[in-house]
Amino acid sequence: MLAVGCGASHVEATATAAGGSVRCAQVEGSVVFSPPLTATGTSPETVTVTAALSRCSTSGSAVRVTGGVATLTIPVHSSACAGLAQFPTSSGGVSTPTSSQALTIRTTWTPAGIEPSALHFTGFVVTIGPSGEVGFAFPGQNHSSTMSGSFAGQDHGALSTASVQTGRQAGQILSDCSGHAGLSSIPIDAGEVRFG
Repeated sequence: MLAVGCGASHVEATATAAGGSVRCAQVEGSVVFSPPLTATGTSPETVTVTAALSRCSTSGSAVRVTGGVATLTIPVHSSACAGLAQFPTSSGGVSTPTSSQALTIRTTWTPAGIEPSALHFTGFVVTIGPSGEVGFAFPGQNHSSTMSGSFAGQDHGALSTASVQTGRQAGQILSDCSGHAGLSSIPIDAGEVRFG
């Protein structure tokens, strides 16, 4: 008897960089402070932002995006609350601060097979919503963006923007930060991103 063995070949799936641009009209997630921010914190701080992107639509692209996950890590010199003290009030008594902290948002897309995107901003600005809720806008005035991976477009992401709202007023955030346990996280309740 002649036995013949057949081996199945395994082909690795390769992610493809998508062209065009993508807009996601819903952003939900959290900003996590490690260690928690406190009134007298002196340790180096790591701020980690994780957000789920949904209600996404593409333009000038052959792919359809149903969602994504964006992550961002920002190293900060100190875990003290003082860095939050410059938040503007809802009455407009303090001008909106602008940060020149460069950062990169890395996004993986659904469905699988779409190459991730890396969106670099040279800064951002703190915003205050109509009800006094704190938010963040990227890149902010006098700053710029560049991008690699999917949806970078011919201008390499120069027109890319992002905005998020926390749903928390500045006074609430500062009160939590000054409490005994400190401030460990802030929820992200809404937002919008445009890549490309």
